[in-house]
Amino acid sequence: SRLEDVIREVDGQLASLKRQVRQASRYKNLSGHIRKAEALAHFLRWTDAEAKAAAASSDLTAAAASVAAATETAARASAVQSDVAGLLPPLRQGEAEKSAAHHRLIVQREQLEQEEARAREAAQRIRQLIAQGSADIEREQALDNDAGTALATAWLLWLVLARGYRVEGSVLALVGGYGLLFAATVSIALFLLALVREPATALSGAVIVAGSALAYSGASLPINGSPWLVQVWNAALPLTHGLRLQMDAVMGAAARPLLAEAGALLLYPLVPGALGLWLVVRAR
Repeated sequence: SRLEDVIREVDGQLASLKRQVRQASRYKNLSGHIRKAEALAHFLRWTDAEAKAAAASSDLTAAAASVAAATETAARASAVQSDVAGLLPPLRQGEAEKSAAHHRLIVQREQLEQEEARAREAAQRIRQLIAQGSADIEREQALDNDAGTALATAWLLWLVLARGYRVEGSVLALVGGYGLLFAATVSIALFLLALVREPATALSGAVIVAGSALAYSGASLPINGSPWLVQVWNAALPLTHGLRLQMDAVMGAAARPLLAEAGALLLYPLVPGALGLWLVVRAR
């Protein structure tokens, strides 16, 4: 009937209202839990933020102290920099002067090295000239010795065979005396060459010695009664002892004067000759 239909409709609405009531009650309970959870989450975040803020505040304090210390250090460093900056101009000026002096020394060293190289080249050329001059002198002396020996032999042969002169003494001593005379002359020339290191000067000295020998050896002019300097020069000339040895050999003198003159001639190769040879070898 119509009343039953209304009752069923009302019961349906009532059941729907009851479901809504139950849902609202559950929602209310869930809303409370949600608010509690949100409050707890906010509290935890606030607590964490407060701890971080405290840590940040501590870090800030430490950083501020570090900044203050660094600022003080920077101020001291700036003061030291100002003091050092005042010292730099003289130091830079000294550095520039020393650098310029060092450069000049380098240039002078290079110039000295170049001069040394040129001096070495010149010394090498001089040594070559000395060696060449020594070789030329030795060659000329050898030729002169050969010519002198041949001339002396021819003179002796002419005196003996053509003029009829007789050699009362030893012919061997006479020829040996010529050899010692030539050796003494060569020794003096070698000593002069080694001493002056110039072939032209050495030859000029040898010519002076040989040229004055004819006048001061007693062969052409008498020496007796001459000044003491002439007597000394006469005794120093090889030709003086050579002529005496020849005269003693021709006249057949005793062995003692022959040996005395031969010993005097032998001193020239042993003293100036050996010394000159040593100086030439050392120069090479």
